[in-house]
Amino acid sequence: MELNKNLTYKEAAERLQALLEEMEQGEPDMDRMTAILEESSALAEFCLERISAMELTLEEERKKLPE
Repeated sequence: MELNKNLTYKEAAERLQALLEEMEQGEPDMDRMTAILEESSALAEFCLERISAMELTLEEERKKLPE
């Protein structure tokens, strides 16, 4: 699944929360469950990539600080 290229981390996290709530409200049919899982997987990957990028940036900035 391709995500919106302008998606922010906050929007992705909020969408993941909404999908979780949808699953908790009842048992979606098989087709909807497949769509939820595919979207959730793409959103989780997006969030993990953003976290990794932030960790790298923080590490680079930390190295610039005087000892």
